[in-house]
Amino acid sequence: MLTLLVLATLAPQGAPAPPTHATVPADPRFLELRTSLVERVQSGRVPSITVSVREAGRTVWEESIGWADRERALAATPTTPYALGSLSKSLTGTTMLALVDRGAVDLDVPVNRWLPLRHATGVVGIPTLRQLLDASGGIPHGWRSMPLEAMPADRPTWDAWLEANAPVVFTPGTVFEYSNLSFGVAARVAERVTGRDFGSVIEELLFGPLEMEGSFAYLPADRVGTAARPYDGDGTPLPRVAVVPEAGLGMYATAPDLARFGAFVLASEEADRGRVLSAAAHAMLWRDAAGPSGAFFHLGFWHSPEGLITNGNIAGANAHLKIDRGRGLVVAVTVNQTGSEADQAAGAILDVLRGPPDPDAPDGGAVYAAIYRTPYRGVSGLVGSWRGEVELGDRPQPFLLEASADSVRVRVADGAWVTLGWPTLNHFGELRGTIPAEGSNGLPATLAGASLSLVLAWEQDTLRGYLLARGATAVPLPAAAARRE
Repeated sequence: MLTLLVLATLAPQGAPAPPTHATVPADPRFLELRTSLVERVQSGRVPSITVSVREAGRTVWEESIGWADRERALAATPTTPYALGSLSKSLTGTTMLALVDRGAVDLDVPVNRWLPLRHATGVVGIPTLRQLLDASGGIPHGWRSMPLEAMPADRPTWDAWLEANAPVVFTPGTVFEYSNLSFGVAARVAERVTGRDFGSVIEELLFGPLEMEGSFAYLPADRVGTAARPYDGDGTPLPRVAVVPEAGLGMYATAPDLARFGAFVLASEEADRGRVLSAAAHAMLWRDAAGPSGAFFHLGFWHSPEGLITNGNIAGANAHLKIDRGRGLVVAVTVNQTGSEADQAAGAILDVLRGPPDPDAPDGGAVYAAIYRTPYRGVSGLVGSWRGEVELGDRPQPFLLEASADSVRVRVADGAWVTLGWPTLNHFGELRGTIPAEGSNGLPATLAGASLSLVLAWEQDTLRGYLLARGATAVPLPAAAARRE
């Protein structure tokens, strides 16, 4: 049975049918799935969902179901822009390849040629543009959200924030660190070499040539009212916000535009791909990364046995694009709600097109968790006491860490020892865990109430990394380092 059919709930008796707008009615193969999606929207579980599906170069289903804005009774249509979250990374990676094609940048030149980067915690080495786009440049994860009207209009303000929050905290080329800021730095390189803002660069090199007319690096003021309104997982309307770096998680697009982009990535004919990339550059989209992420992540795409995946989950939105190279399939789904509805719908659509998945095939989510979210278990060389510093305020503060066989605890400045919550030690040698936001944790008042995550890369006798403070990302990102006692 299809995933979404299992999850679908019956609409309340008497609930009105949601509006639907189909530019290409559903192929008969999708009718059962479409019914479940309509019921899901009608029940109030999902505000709206838009799908655009291509098979062998032909669109076989393109339709919007539900409301772009429930409160304004504004129906979603295939021309409705949705927030993309991290799906933005693949659009940025492709744009940077277009700049490489034009000789404006070189993937293997240190980024400091165009944009000086701050180094923290004794790290040496300068990341290349290729490492930024493979998320192995040593740049931490992070972002900043703000009311739309508070978005910095001047570049110096944004540059200063990026410099404070995107230092090099890991040795470049050694650790895969999924990072919004890494793609933000890449976009700043594009701006430096072109002398233009990234929105106009991506419009010229990608959106324009592919006729992605409903796609934007950041939402223009005259399109705010037509874009899908964000909703929380329980259906509560959320305020519209700007999110930076746009190149990492802040773009908008329609589902048909994403399908056009997917068709371009899938293209083998020179006439189809040549509007944006040369054959050599286009082939790079399908290659594994040269660095630590290998076949896991490259140029903003996740690699799978069937093809490429790019998706995004952000407050008030979920977007998903699947590209199956062997079967010539492109599936784009957008939803204006926090959660994984678009991810699930895209999987269900592929089940229809490819047939039920092989029960013996590896589960993609399990493979991801095994690589990137492995539960912590103490290992030789890591277990023991570590002493170092964390950059807080005007001067470094003492930082202590003790790793046992099954837990990790830390102490910052003169605070109390706190045990990391949900600790993991992943395939890339990253130790991660959460720090209680309340109590005497030794952290400054500016971080009070934030959701705090500690991320450290283990390199023999050194731990280096940073503290990610969700909810307080306007402050400089604190970097940390420790050595074995």
